[in-house]
Amino acid sequence: MVFSPSENDRILVVSPHPDDESIGCGGLISLYAKQCDVLLVTDGYDKKLDNKVISEVRKTEFKNAMVLAGVNNSISLHIPEHSIVAFADRFATVNYSMYNYIFVPNKHEIHKDHVDVYNAIKKAIKKTKCKAELIEYEVWTTLREPNVKLDISSVVDKKTELINVYESQTKDLDYVGMILGLNSYRGKSHGCDCAEYFYSEAEYKRQKRKKFKAKIRSFIK
Repeated sequence: MVFSPSENDRILVVSPHPDDESIGCGGLISLYAKQCDVLLVTDGYDKKLDNKVISEVRKTEFKNAMVLAGVNNSISLHIPEHSIVAFADRFATVNYSMYNYIFVPNKHEIHKDHVDVYNAIKKAIKKTKCKAELIEYEVWTTLREPNVKLDISSVVDKKTELINVYESQTKDLDYVGMILGLNSYRGKSHGCDCAEYFYSEAEYKRQKRKKFKAKIRSFIK
């Protein structure tokens, strides 16, 4: 499925840490900024490291990135890193029902914070009976069976700018090179220069029903 929201659809991108939203969904955000809200779960503060200075830097970087992106709104839960389960009640403060699509890190991510965020969001929207479609994105771990595609060829430069706002992180790792390498690979298999790939369980079920109906029609004939 090619991701193509209507102009009235609202999108929530959930970011475990400052920069995940730009790495995993920078193209999506650049293309649909006015329809996007970004929920930042942690603010880069690690209690064990007591890194308040770097936490303040990362919060500022996040704010600057969101201004550059031009998103509709950004929200922060201010949960310390590695403490998502302990502060899970904060996820209930968000009104998920206003969104048509909610993007979260994929369930197979190797980073525990990312997996905890996925589980917390899934639990929160189930509890509130939210009908938004949950769509998983990739940061540290590639998706096993991506089924949602988005051509981001026209906004690669903007995505690069967004990631580079996070100087505190890019000075140690080439996040741009890593993720754009993946996006380029994804794009080539999609017939474009660059693409972001996602996974939607709802889309998986739609395709499964479609195949089942096709089999039934074939059997009747």
